[in-house]
Amino acid sequence: MSIQSPTTGLEYTIVPDGNVLGFVAGSGSSGGKVAPSNLYPGSDTPYTFVSTDISYDSCVQIDNYRINVKYVIVTTVIDPETNTSSFQYTYPNWNIIEQTLTCVSHTEPFQQETALFAEAPGLITTQAVAGITNGSCYDYFAIFDQGESGYLEPQGPYDSTPIEGEVVPTQPYDPTNDIYPIDALTKFIPDTRDAVTVTFELYTKFTLEGSNTELEETATIFHVVTQSTDDWSAQVQGLVNKSYFYHGFTPLMPDPR
Repeated sequence: MSIQSPTTGLEYTIVPDGNVLGFVAGSGSSGGKVAPSNLYPGSDTPYTFVSTDISYDSCVQIDNYRINVKYVIVTTVIDPETNTSSFQYTYPNWNIIEQTLTCVSHTEPFQQETALFAEAPGLITTQAVAGITNGSCYDYFAIFDQGESGYLEPQGPYDSTPIEGEVVPTQPYDPTNDIYPIDALTKFIPDTRDAVTVTFELYTKFTLEGSNTELEETATIFHVVTQSTDDWSAQVQGLVNKSYFYHGFTPLMPDPR
């Protein structure tokens, strides 16, 4: 990877930034931000969130994962005395027509339905913000999806047939009120990968203030999701613990008489 020179257009700042080359420039002279030598505003590509370690038996909350977007005009400034160049940055107002953040690598990667958000249409005077909704959790089996598993549907009949080839549900889960996501775990072959990359796309359609010309741009953001591969027996036990059968709730066989 290499540090890229800034250009006029949308500027993305990934928070928290998982790309070691990503940084925000310091303040400069009036009329815009002037970056110190070799330092540019925003994050460097590839845009990457800090990695997250998830677990099969708990909701590992993701908080404050954001994509801050500005429109920047980059001007090259030449110092006539030294004949060296630097960059000056100005940030005009701009209008969002449409912005969407979607996961393109996995169909339903989160336990929650509203895990992603984007900026609403309107005038942007500072920055637009998109990202992962605070408190959201990745669905372990949706991310580490190369294993094999089977389970009995929750509160099913006594002769239920195991469901295979689908993600093992981890919700709803409310042990205080005896609510569990499955009746029983019937099969488990783990996905032994220690990391999976989740890919997001942020699409923005916009205009600059005072212009009717519609512009659009798509940025790709990566998020490496990791897991512990040290103890698969504990993983199985964690799933069993979230079942009705484990807690003594088993369906009754009808009286044949």
